[in-house]
Amino acid sequence: MLADDPGSSDRRSIIILCGLACLVLAGLLVYSVTRSFAWDEGFHLLAAQLILRGKRPYLDFFLAQTPLYAYWNAFWFRWFGDTWRTAHTFSTLMTGGAFCLLTRFVYSRFPKSTWRLPVAVLAMLFVGVNTQVMEFGTLAQAYGVGLFGVAAAFCLAIRSVDRAGWHESAGAGFFAGAAAACTLLTAPFAPVLFLWILWRNRVGGRLKKAIAFLAGGAVPFLPLFWLFVHGPQQVIFGAIKFHLFYRQVEWEGSTQHNLEVMIAWLDSGNALLIMLLAAIGFVYIHSRSGWERERRQEFYLCAILTVVETAYLFVARPTFPRYYLFVVPFAGALAAVGFFAVSSFTISARKPWHPTILLASILIAGAIKDVYDTRDRYKWNDLREVAQKVNEVTSPNGLLWSDEFIYFLTRRPPPSGFEYDDTHKLILSPELNAKLHIIPQAEVNQMIAKGKFDTIQSCDDEDVLKDMGLPGPYKQLQDLQDCYVYWNPKRP
Repeated sequence: MLADDPGSSDRRSIIILCGLACLVLAGLLVYSVTRSFAWDEGFHLLAAQLILRGKRPYLDFFLAQTPLYAYWNAFWFRWFGDTWRTAHTFSTLMTGGAFCLLTRFVYSRFPKSTWRLPVAVLAMLFVGVNTQVMEFGTLAQAYGVGLFGVAAAFCLAIRSVDRAGWHESAGAGFFAGAAAACTLLTAPFAPVLFLWILWRNRVGGRLKKAIAFLAGGAVPFLPLFWLFVHGPQQVIFGAIKFHLFYRQVEWEGSTQHNLEVMIAWLDSGNALLIMLLAAIGFVYIHSRSGWERERRQEFYLCAILTVVETAYLFVARPTFPRYYLFVVPFAGALAAVGFFAVSSFTISARKPWHPTILLASILIAGAIKDVYDTRDRYKWNDLREVAQKVNEVTSPNGLLWSDEFIYFLTRRPPPSGFEYDDTHKLILSPELNAKLHIIPQAEVNQMIAKGKFDTIQSCDDEDVLKDMGLPGPYKQLQDLQDCYVYWNPKRP
């Protein structure tokens, strides 16, 4: 753990917290290898698989992310096999590490001994059984490693202000940089923590710590720097320009969409509970707690990170509810304090476990209900039949156009320009298309009309496929798990 050891902690409380953490993590691991699925996973998995084969992101295929998460998955693929379960497992472990770090922080900082363990338990559950964290922190996307990165950076940052050395500051910079190098959705955490260390530093030199933070933060970006040297235009477009100017293509009303997402927490009992309790917790800490200044400042940092990250995610065009899971650990820490503040005004103040068990039961029941309500959602196992059909009707050297996850499952290399399906909508110059490995939709439609592909697979809506000219020359079609497979083209 990165936070300070609590002076009055006992072995029994630590055992209870560790045991609960193991139970929550075990539940998330089971969920991750049986139920977790998102359509966007395919591109991340395919990118890692291509790196495993010696391809370079940006330079050999289009990448619309910072590259560290793809390299992270490729590393684990080399040791444990390039399967979606490998990626899910390590994402889930990182998510578990994140809620353990924030739980330890709350436990070590909460001053009232009789409530310390109950508040820490609730802090863990606010994060560990949160529906967004549960659904997306267990996927082959950068949410899990991003959560761990920002949690570790936070814990090291609050340690660094009371340490004369520079190591904690360098570690905070490294983990904040690693989170951003995996997903730019976590970009605001690094500057906020950097400024907080400089502002609140109490021991040691500020300049030394600032340099250490910046140096540590630069290390995770070394792969990006190397790729930039070899292809600056491709890296700038994939990592920056695509998100600033091209994500809104074919997405009208993105501002209205973002506003609707922002206020959607009013329809979510889980989110509403956390936000209300977090607000109460902040008011309590600021006005009524009587805590020492240093302790209050650390919880203020939780509030600052929550507000800044929320504002940043609103700017993303378009944004989605799952993006906001990065604020859950810090809002959850405040919410746990808020629950204590509410309970302290009732007769339950002397019996902390009564209301704690009640709220914990509600949180766990909500998570179980969400799992039950989503039991019929698409799962990775549903795609096995589709992948088998594609392999059955496509010769070993046949030209395949498919969704990214089918390339990944069949281990068939995509043709150049077909590594990321979303790029077909872009309208760029022929020279830039060639450099970025992008094939526009008009050219794809011509290839379909001529029967260039031996097999086409897509899980797009049927109307979208008709607009592309399908089935066109393809004489055979099969609908499998709401996905379509076309093969046996009639060529001129």
